[in-house]
Amino acid sequence: MNKCRLLLLLFGLSFSGCKHIEPSVEEPTVVITGSLSQPVKSDVVLPPAAYQPGLLGLHRPDDTTTTRLVAWGGSLMAGYRDGGLYREGQLTCIPALIAHQMRLASFVSPLFDPAVGNGTGYLVYDQTDPLPSWKRVSNQTGVISTNPLVLSKYNGPMPDNLALPYGVGAKPADSARVDYTYPAQRNYYAYLNRLFPTNQPERYDLITRLMDARQIHLLLYEPDFDIYVGVAINPELVSDRLSRYTGSGTIFYAFQKDVLDSQNLGRKVVMYNRPDLMDFPYFHLYDAKKLQAMNITSGVVLADSALLIPNDKIKQAFAQKGALPIVLEDKDVLSKQEVKLFQLNAFMNYDYSLPYLSKVTGNTPIVDLYSLYKRVINRQYTTEDGLFIDPSFPNGNFFSQDGLYPSAIGSAVIANETIKVINQAYKTSIPLINVREYASLLP
Repeated sequence: MNKCRLLLLLFGLSFSGCKHIEPSVEEPTVVITGSLSQPVKSDVVLPPAAYQPGLLGLHRPDDTTTTRLVAWGGSLMAGYRDGGLYREGQLTCIPALIAHQMRLASFVSPLFDPAVGNGTGYLVYDQTDPLPSWKRVSNQTGVISTNPLVLSKYNGPMPDNLALPYGVGAKPADSARVDYTYPAQRNYYAYLNRLFPTNQPERYDLITRLMDARQIHLLLYEPDFDIYVGVAINPELVSDRLSRYTGSGTIFYAFQKDVLDSQNLGRKVVMYNRPDLMDFPYFHLYDAKKLQAMNITSGVVLADSALLIPNDKIKQAFAQKGALPIVLEDKDVLSKQEVKLFQLNAFMNYDYSLPYLSKVTGNTPIVDLYSLYKRVINRQYTTEDGLFIDPSFPNGNFFSQDGLYPSAIGSAVIANETIKVINQAYKTSIPLINVREYASLLP
């Protein structure tokens, strides 16, 4: 009998597997229930900014050059959503929305061409399955190879959005390293290599060169969101990687150097702190209390406050299919202690680490994602134009279909919070996005 097992691979939520054949000819119990063919979404036409922004606060007194915005970070800034990176997400990513409100002459993202606009493919929540599951859009993608991951080349102008999925944890100076913090981080290089011209040898200092090659007035710097998502959805890594990563003064001072180097070049910088990942819908799709009550598992002992990873084994347990008892492993469960560790880590980042980094870098402004997400999760956030931001999943409007990264509307909310910080810190007058109007224009 062939065993079926689809492994949930971080961020991308990419799955692969083989048919599980049983005498009853039942369909396998898996969290990716099939493929979908979807047309590439049409490019979003953003509503015009309400008024001409004032951007002089981003310039030195003698600087009359055109304002340039650059983003550096990982999936959050790249526009990764629905378990993939695709054209619509790139066009409506946080920095692109901010650039639109700034009425910049140009803000270049390394877009997938329309013909392969579904990018890496993406997930659609399967509303027909009684248990949490997804289907994967797999047509018109830019995926040339899956093992190793190779993506279609970007051949446009030098990009201003230098955020790449799984990226900043693999820092520019360390791009040739092989010590990955979490498995999918190795896919960073597939996104990095998209930016090389076809006739140019691979150069692992590409991001550093692109950062140094132009004048930058405003830098959006999101340092480590991907690291924590990557470790959280691989619980077997938590005890080693979370303590090792967060306890590293070397990494903290590397962030400090990044910010100081940019400021010394006259750039204005905005940083982002980290939300409490344990609030994200992804970790609440399957209820540990219900699984406890079913009394059909062995292995890792469940506590009421444990969180379950939505993978094939957990779905099989809830469906009560396969050999019983179902043996739970570390990779299937975030234990009570691990949940507390993540919550404490996020709070320390909010309460101490980033404020300290801000202080030692000249009071660099911080976009407070920790508090923003708490307000959204607690159903206490309404936009200035009156749109209620709904955290529910899968039918709310803040989280994308992967339950981890923000939707197009969620990205607009974060973009507006960023604009507020920029305006206050640098005395600019950038109009907020009309999120209600923007939402009405999404495909």
